[in-house]
Amino acid sequence: MLARMFPSPGPGAKGVKVFRAPRLWEFNICAALAAGVCGALVILALAGNLIRSTGRVGWVPAFLIVDMVGGLLILLPGNYASRFPYAVEVVEGKGLWFYAPFKKMYVPLEEIKQVGWSYAGAGWAVRLGKRRGVIKTIIIYVAWWRVGRELAAAIEGELARRGI
Repeated sequence: MLARMFPSPGPGAKGVKVFRAPRLWEFNICAALAAGVCGALVILALAGNLIRSTGRVGWVPAFLIVDMVGGLLILLPGNYASRFPYAVEVVEGKGLWFYAPFKKMYVPLEEIKQVGWSYAGAGWAVRLGKRRGVIKTIIIYVAWWRVGRELAAAIEGELARRGI
């Protein structure tokens, strides 16, 4: 079950380069997302209990329910969980697999516009040509250290080879 919740790349096959964030970043991103989902479920339960105990739907529980359900929809089906991956596979000449909590997302090279340092200083930004759910940029966070620079260089190399 954990393998489905937190997918992980296998050993690199021929023509596939695997880049992994440090274990501390991987644990951080997985634990933060799991805590966020659990927190949203607790708030939904509290809102439901508030409605049950008062016998009516006030604006506070209604706001809590809409906010938590909306947040979970943006996070999971909306692909926002993929915004900060903890592992990336670069398939030579084809595309990238991004591994994030609850998500494994493939992006063909044709859909990648640019790779560069993000303006906010959060790390390397992989800008997509079209939206993937609610995201248009994937951030290789600065906590990847040297591996992040190597990954950005590998993506730039693939884009240069494809003439993108």
